[in-house]
Amino acid sequence: MRSNRSGIRPKLVLFSFLFLLQGITNLHDASAVVYVHYSPITLWWEAAPGAVDHYNVYLSANLQPFVLNGQTPSNSLSLPVQDGTQVVVQIEAESPNGITGPLSDPSEDVAIYLNGSAEDTDGDGMPDAWEVTYGLNPYNPADAPGDPDSDGLSNSAEFLAGTIPTNPDTDNDGILDGADVQGGGNPPGPPDPVPGPDCPAEVADEGIFPMPEAGAYGKISRGDLTHVNDVKYSFPPGPGDVTIAYEVWDVDSSDEVEISVNGLPVGFAPRTENNSWGPLQTIFIPAYYVDDSCTNTLTFRNTHNPPKTTWWGVRNVHLTDPDPPNPLPDSGAYGKIMDGDQTHVVSFTCSFPPSPGDVNLLYEVWDVDFSDEVEISVNGHPIGFAPKTEDESWGPPRTILVPDSYVNDSSTNILTFRNTRNPPKRYWWGVRNVSLL
Repeated sequence: MRSNRSGIRPKLVLFSFLFLLQGITNLHDASAVVYVHYSPITLWWEAAPGAVDHYNVYLSANLQPFVLNGQTPSNSLSLPVQDGTQVVVQIEAESPNGITGPLSDPSEDVAIYLNGSAEDTDGDGMPDAWEVTYGLNPYNPADAPGDPDSDGLSNSAEFLAGTIPTNPDTDNDGILDGADVQGGGNPPGPPDPVPGPDCPAEVADEGIFPMPEAGAYGKISRGDLTHVNDVKYSFPPGPGDVTIAYEVWDVDSSDEVEISVNGLPVGFAPRTENNSWGPLQTIFIPAYYVDDSCTNTLTFRNTHNPPKTTWWGVRNVHLTDPDPPNPLPDSGAYGKIMDGDQTHVVSFTCSFPPSPGDVNLLYEVWDVDFSDEVEISVNGHPIGFAPKTEDESWGPPRTILVPDSYVNDSSTNILTFRNTRNPPKRYWWGVRNVSLL
């Protein structure tokens, strides 16, 4: 029989000072899973009180029962993992005289894809964003050889060819995409003609609304039902940064409504209460996303539709005065902080200079209750989440790696800390002492 003199469980925390947080993915159907692309992984947990001789490590692989994996004298462990497995770990402290404490809470599920990357989680050669767009699973490489439109091209071959995996004849020339490729044709078709040397062709389209536009569009109960997938707006060319204001309706998850400018993702709309409009929001668009000679296109896209047809909407979209981000380093404390700043309920944005190569960021967070509450993104690319802290307390300094592919080498970089639960909630949270290492 196990006994415990202290009655305190060691709290289990997954930790890697380089890459673990980079692998966290925030899609709604994977919010409780950490995706990693390397072996071994490093585990760290809070030391148990009292005299500890060693810790017993129990491992569950692929939903199988927990089994004793080994022992370690310290409160950390380097654990080799195999490709294609999913593991969960629990820790048990044991004293020099053989007394054991209770098992820790299970760790987050860790899914291992050794051939994957931050852009292609399952390593099947198809980027996550492309898979989500066409209803594929970015967490399962088994869909790469599939051919849902029966055109003779696998999904991975469709990506390489630039064709649409749900349309057997992408260029509508009467020849299936597979036969087109085998015959040396160009299934995606020729590029659209351009009217001049600089700007792309601008086709008259009643579905693109010039800003400002106060109307409500989307799939709205007792309202517009014709914009199930996306709503597009245009705004004039011009130099410099842009801030766009908008309201959204019935957004259920933090990755549901993607916002992009000229085809480049810049972030996501926050969640709202069911069947309700949220408050007026703003999103900062750095100058390098904005075309200063051609008309710009702003798109709100529901990433769940298709295959779903979920409720959602957007209204009151307009340009507003720019709110420039704070330059790094910044030692201030921002968020919704008791006895402190309460003006950044949803997010805090800062900037850092152009930089070649990877970048390490240093920061501290306050009163973070959930492992997926405070999302960290750079230039619109999510790179991970801030770890949990004690209630109404600042956590220790943390670092997170921003890979070179997300860092601008010749223009300002935008770093955002966003509380994914505000709105509809108004949770306490905060961030401070943000700097580059």
